[in-house]
Amino acid sequence: MVDTDIFKVNTQKRLKIRAKYGILENDIIVGLVGGFNNEYNRPLLEYLYQNIDKFDSRIKFLVIGNISSILKNRRIIYTGYVEDYVGYLSTLDALLVYRTIPTDVAINRIVEAMAMGIPVFANPVAGRTMESNAKDIFVFSDQELPSEINRIVANGLNIGMNERKIAEEYYSEKNYKQKLLEFLNGEEKYNV
Repeated sequence: MVDTDIFKVNTQKRLKIRAKYGILENDIIVGLVGGFNNEYNRPLLEYLYQNIDKFDSRIKFLVIGNISSILKNRRIIYTGYVEDYVGYLSTLDALLVYRTIPTDVAINRIVEAMAMGIPVFANPVAGRTMESNAKDIFVFSDQELPSEINRIVANGLNIGMNERKIAEEYYSEKNYKQKLLEFLNGEEKYNV
């Protein structure tokens, strides 16, 4: 569940944060969200470090969240913990979600990006529960992820806005509250 009134792109914050990190207008920013000091998120960074040279040279990576060890690379920008999470998500052109262990947090990250109209790329472990409801959730094998991100994002394909509509319809806080009220008032019948 996500508050779609809060999770929406803020263009002013996008420009301000991109300027803060020296991100150019034509740079493509793929986000990774952590903290990265646990067994669930650490594989995402390891995956990036092992595959960074497979991504289009125009792609930079914004690593949002606490981290204990970094790989120095001109294409990786580390933010550490951020107060304005939605502002930082606004800077992204895509989100990469990668898991080796299934967790609900992966789903949360995906839905947050969906609400903002940001296309999401995931490996099968992270994206398995989401792809049936989504048009701009791209689930690819570990080997395919870099080339598919290059093909879809680096080539400027217009994607992501379908996800905002899906997030509002299926995952919005307002929708959940309405369904719960209908259920509690006996207005809707559910088969159990």
